[in-house]
Amino acid sequence: MLLEVLYAGVCATDREIVRSGWPGLNPGIVLGHEIVARVVAAPGVTRYSTGDRVVIDAIIGCRTCVPLPGQHGTRCGHTGELGFHFDGGWAEFVVVGEAQLHSVPPGVESVDAALVEPLVGPASALLVDGTVPASSVAVIGSGIAALNFVQCARWLGADSITAFIRPRREGLFREFGADKVVDAESDPMATHCRFDLVIDAIGTAATARASVGLVRDGGRVLWYGIRDEETGSFPIRDIVVRNVTITGMANAVPAYASVLNAVASGRLRVDGLVDLVLVPADVPGFVQRPRWDVLKAVVDCRRFAG
Repeated sequence: MLLEVLYAGVCATDREIVRSGWPGLNPGIVLGHEIVARVVAAPGVTRYSTGDRVVIDAIIGCRTCVPLPGQHGTRCGHTGELGFHFDGGWAEFVVVGEAQLHSVPPGVESVDAALVEPLVGPASALLVDGTVPASSVAVIGSGIAALNFVQCARWLGADSITAFIRPRREGLFREFGADKVVDAESDPMATHCRFDLVIDAIGTAATARASVGLVRDGGRVLWYGIRDEETGSFPIRDIVVRNVTITGMANAVPAYASVLNAVASGRLRVDGLVDLVLVPADVPGFVQRPRWDVLKAVVDCRRFAG
């Protein structure tokens, strides 16, 4: 199917690709895996018509192997992904199969729909973890991934949610479901009680160590953020001695249907989170910045056409 890309998100992973590279990345690939698009041509397709708005599941399996246990339904040892192994959404058009598409709920603006994929990642990770209901949850991070972990933990029935963030986003994190917000810049994390599940949505050596320090004995830690140049050491001894389970997760189960239903019913939100819309010419300079002060940036791919 031929799709006209409307908006495509800029992910922290894209910055890692530009700054540090990525294992298995095909050279010269078009980046962009957070995509909302409009159907242009769909020969032989009955579920979608020309003009329909869709979001794209960027993970593409070989469709011959048996999926790996507990993994995305299309994921196998030969899985590829748009923006990593196949040309992604920072373009005017993209070609994908019908199985990768999901309809944008009525009433959701196209620019907001670009945030569905960043929401599916945290939802997928927590669905696989399976320990959220009635658990005390801590989330480390101030970005869109951390915010989405907070609202997904609330959606899945967490007993309490504590967010360790930069203070200027306290109101937003409380609005999205945090019961307690801690200033991670001035309040030492080690002084806080321990939690059933701790999520590191940043991915530095310091936050990895902090996540292990915050989890109760026998609890679970979920590492979601990735900053390769900053993860040179891990608290291995502490993890082993205290029987802590560490999980690394990215889009492990096909959660699009559940997430989109929750967005349509208002139980999850994608609205009002984009605070920077880039024209294509501004993307190279933006991804090179060592630090982003925005919550979420997207590319207006309609501007490729002029």
